Amino acid sequence: MQILIIEDELPAYKKLVSYLDIFFDENYVHIHSRTIEAAIKYIKTSSFDLILSDIELLDGNVFNLFNKITVSAPIIFCTAYDSYTINAFKENGIAYLIKPYTQEEFNQALKKYINLISTPATSTKKLQLLSNLIDNKQQQFKKRILIKKGPVYKVLEMQNIVLIEAFGDLIKFVDSSGNHSHASKSIGQIEDEISSQMFFRINRSQIVNINFIEAMESHSRNRLAIKMKRIKKLIITSTSRTKVFRVWIEK
Repeated sequence: MQILIIEDELPAYKKLVSYLDIFFDENYVHIHSRTIEAAIKYIKTSSFDLILSDIELLDGNVFNLFNKITVSAPIIFCTAYDSYTINAFKENGIAYLIKPYTQEEFNQALKKYINLISTPATSTKKLQLLSNLIDNKQQQFKKRILIKKGPVYKVLEMQNIVLIEAFGDLIKFVDSSGNHSHASKSIGQIEDEISSQMFFRINRSQIVNINFIEAMESHSRNRLAIKMKRIKKLIITSTSRTKVFRVWIEK
């Protein structure tokens, strides 16, 4: 069995190898790539049964790799970012592990791979079905939300929402007219319900609409300060979200 490991962080790579050794009892071979460029060369010249891949690498986002070449092997994504799930399952992804993951979580992902290859005639169909389910989920993102103000209900079009912000036990919407509305939801709940192509959670408590971003500038500790239309204050990305935001904004 031949495995390609795409991982730029050496401690994470060593962890993957140790987990593989335990699961397969060292009955496998692997090639290690720290960059997209090297991974492309390996995939073009070798045949892999399985790929284990991080997402943010030294030379960019691994999804750039899939735009350049066709990858047929199943992929287990191992990453610190939780915002690429949909993309992952559209690119032969069979499991998505969030760092730091345990040996047991890793074993479950490999068992899923074993189950898939045990029925090779239907493996492609399973992956296609999973991709279709993800596509359907994308189509079911909210286009509008109903807000209650006393006895009156107001309809907010998602495309007109500039900013979504945690507000105590509620969330606050700021629309393109500068109006504020509130709903009884958590910031995590609304994030799951809205389009990840239009909206991005730039820190623990704020989600921005890409269509209303006016400008960005560098801020302290490698963060970004974002100027939004209709919003007086600057919105600051968290340190952990800045790198992912840079990738998202250029899609």
